[in-house]
Amino acid sequence: MTGKDLVFFPFFQRARISQVSEYLEAGGFTGWRKAILENRPSAILKTLKESGLRERDSTGFPTGMKWELLASSSSPGKYLVVKIEDGEPGNAKDIWLMEKCPWLVLEGALIAVWALRITGLIFLVPQNRPFMAAQMSELWNQMLKAGLLKASGSDEPLNLPVPEFRRGMGVFTGNEETDLVEFLEGRKICGRARSHFPILEGYKNLPTLITNPETLANVPLIVANGGDWFAK
Repeated sequence: MTGKDLVFFPFFQRARISQVSEYLEAGGFTGWRKAILENRPSAILKTLKESGLRERDSTGFPTGMKWELLASSSSPGKYLVVKIEDGEPGNAKDIWLMEKCPWLVLEGALIAVWALRITGLIFLVPQNRPFMAAQMSELWNQMLKAGLLKASGSDEPLNLPVPEFRRGMGVFTGNEETDLVEFLEGRKICGRARSHFPILEGYKNLPTLITNPETLANVPLIVANGGDWFAK
């Protein structure tokens, strides 16, 4: 087992972390607080690139580069889509992560939303776990009540999108992102002919970052500890 395999260990030494107080006690939201305190989105992108983090799916695309592509867009609207479904046969890593410590994923999503100026946030929950939508909505409300979605040193709420929790596709399409875009727009799940990748032109023809829980769960730890820490 390598160091990268152990980054989640402090959060998995206990049973499922269901309360925001438990996550804070374990060191949660350190990355989020650092991000909004320093107020330097470009530094977050630089840290991610230095870390060498790659998408935790079959593409293995460099996460920092993917975020940078979205950040470079001048579009007034941008989407983040978190696909919780594990489509690969015999793979349940993302569902397991969401059941064990969903806070890491939510914190990673918050950092992405803030750093990339995301205007729309969608979580796609597994078809066979529809109850997960209500669970995640409750966790988001806990963050609100705990004051975690306010600007640093202020009582003013941050301008963050209200997340949507939708049922996922229920099928494995080999990480073909245009299939997911078609599904979100209510059409037949079939990859579209494209002139751009969804990161440049995706849902509603807006730049769309499509990622998964495991990738996002690494982000808070990288932001808190630095890119070099993760790259070792």
